[in-house]
Amino acid sequence: MAAKQVQHDPWAAGRLTSAQREDLLRRFNGRAVLPSVAVAVLEAMERQISAGAAELSAELLDIVRCDPLLTARVLSAAASLASPPMTLAAAVGGLSADAVRAELLALAAMSPKKVHAAGPMVPRQLQRHSLAVALAAEMIASRLGGTIEPAEAYTCGLLHDLGKLVLAAGLPKSFQRAAELATDAHGDISDMERQVIGIDHATIGHRLAEMWRLAPTLAEIIWLHHQPPAAIPAAAPVKMIELVGLADAVARTLQLGFSGNYVFAESLEEQAGRLGLAPLAVEEVCRQLPAVLEHRDRLEESPDAHIRHHRSVARLAARLADVHGHVRARAEEAEVQADAFRHLRHFAATLSGQASVADALHRIAELVAGVCDWQPSADQPVLAYAVGQADEAVQMLRHDGSRPPDRRMLRPGKSTPVPPAGPSAADAMAALLADPQDVADWADLPTWRHWPLVCAGRWVGGVLLPAAKVAAPAAAVLDAVAGALAMALAVVQGKCRTTLLSEELAEALQRQAAAQQAQTEARTISAIGEMAAGAAHELNNPLAVISGRAQLMRDKAAGAEERKTWSLIADQAQRISDTVTALMDFASPPPPQPAAVDAFSLLKSAAEAFSLSPHPQAAAAQVDIEVADDTPPALADADQIRSAIVEAITNAATAAQGQPHIHLEARGGDDGQSVLLIVSDDGPGMDAATLERVFTPFFSSQRAGRRQGLGLPRARRYVENNAGKIWITSQRGQGTQLRIQLPRA
Repeated sequence: MAAKQVQHDPWAAGRLTSAQREDLLRRFNGRAVLPSVAVAVLEAMERQISAGAAELSAELLDIVRCDPLLTARVLSAAASLASPPMTLAAAVGGLSADAVRAELLALAAMSPKKVHAAGPMVPRQLQRHSLAVALAAEMIASRLGGTIEPAEAYTCGLLHDLGKLVLAAGLPKSFQRAAELATDAHGDISDMERQVIGIDHATIGHRLAEMWRLAPTLAEIIWLHHQPPAAIPAAAPVKMIELVGLADAVARTLQLGFSGNYVFAESLEEQAGRLGLAPLAVEEVCRQLPAVLEHRDRLEESPDAHIRHHRSVARLAARLADVHGHVRARAEEAEVQADAFRHLRHFAATLSGQASVADALHRIAELVAGVCDWQPSADQPVLAYAVGQADEAVQMLRHDGSRPPDRRMLRPGKSTPVPPAGPSAADAMAALLADPQDVADWADLPTWRHWPLVCAGRWVGGVLLPAAKVAAPAAAVLDAVAGALAMALAVVQGKCRTTLLSEELAEALQRQAAAQQAQTEARTISAIGEMAAGAAHELNNPLAVISGRAQLMRDKAAGAEERKTWSLIADQAQRISDTVTALMDFASPPPPQPAAVDAFSLLKSAAEAFSLSPHPQAAAAQVDIEVADDTPPALADADQIRSAIVEAITNAATAAQGQPHIHLEARGGDDGQSVLLIVSDDGPGMDAATLERVFTPFFSSQRAGRRQGLGLPRARRYVENNAGKIWITSQRGQGTQLRIQLPRA
């Protein structure tokens, strides 16, 4: 099993390069449909054929409508229509029933026997989340008074996370790691995908949508639906993007399926307000969505799905062999008789703006083989290559009939030359490559011919093939089409370079938005510090006078009731002074004095400090400590981190009902460079709204007369001042867990 996982996840140990991203997309052909979905498709098709029905059955279309991959592939098959369809109904209406069945059969028949099912990111849960977002988007669109077509909103919601399916199928171990990090940090899986894989699901989904020639609106929604409103270009379908973003937030709030994104930049009410949707309408969608999803999503994985899949393929293949045998024979005959110009027209039709350089090279190699009227093989392939600019690698593709074709990135020579005169493949590679032996196992260069592709005076690529396979008529055709192929390859190279730059720009905008948010928070804290300093200067002296005079009057009071009144005045004056002091400590904490700190000693001293505090639960609370044997010492200011842990224990004890049970834990971080401190409790937990504001100064979910609401914000300041991170995970009825990550000493 381990060997098979490595085979399907060749880059699990590191971030993908640009070439590996393209290779991942080329290898992902959509044949990662869940086994149970594939079985349902095959069985529905078998029943339809048995009944002799010519049209597509409603049962089959209902299955397709609930699955992102099936829907995307049918839309891709219809991309050659006058206008790329935005809905499944439009795609099916523009294709023949046989074309749709052929596409679905190809996907279902090649479904994997098993899926990667580790952790919460089971592909089934990704599919369930996508369906929930589709249904929510359709419900929201129907409440907007016709400004957005509900069927189009449904498709946009269903395909919004298409990139996650690519990463889960193509890089299961890396995607699992990114999802686990996002879950642990209660963050956004996009950030973890860029950290672990080097690219996020929105970008990879956008590239796949372009490769499959989906409607531009779908591609842009897949790319931009997680962007903050200020970062969405005005030329994009802004309203549809905001609608899908709201539908995604609704599904994540209700925890329908697995998304991996726990960050809510805005409330549902704020998102709905930009769409002109009333809050009551959003509440209605939230109430109805779980039941609607259960009604539509009745497909469950079964342990014998792969056995039923094998049997269904065998039965359906036998029926199709009888029904469509003559159709296949005629198609093969027509393919044999196709001429070079037919291949050229096909080449032009398939490179309509979304192709990658690898796609273009593959099409060029196929065209050359068609012109020469021969079938490439492992011994005699066609090689097509692209020359980059400056010191970019030479990308070479080997077309020998296998799918997908092999591809290499080769070292160029010291400078980009002009192609040598004459047809010698050996001379061409000697001029182009740093070491022509890099392709010696692919081609016998002295006996091969070379056709360079030159556009506007620049050597952009070329083709290598055995000289024995090139007859005189074929050579004349290749000479005639070389200029068109060179221009097409140059256009694709330019488009890919522009796409890469736009993706880098989008990532830069995201980083800028995060930096601006951090800067805004820093300015807010600085303003609080200035306000606190001013308040302390203006209030402490009057408060000292009030407190002192109240104490004097208390001592002179004639009766108990009068003494109680003056004591209350003195106590409340002191409370105001303590609040100002706490606010100053939050806004301008003392600089940390970091040193090596033993984790057990730190946790033990924090537990003892809480037990000696005046908290009403201090004596009743049960505090356990667990420290892993290999836990390294942390580098931190012991007093500040102890105060942060005491605050976490205090909050846990305050929220508890009955006798609090609090568990303190320490272990080494997964990255090997940090120490993780964990405070867990079995209390009532927090809802999403409380969890979102838990580090906001003066916020408290308790009733009037509560604490100041500065404890956890001050704890966060202490931890971050010690180069650490702090985050909280919690759910209603399942307790709360606070984690502090510190650098190891």
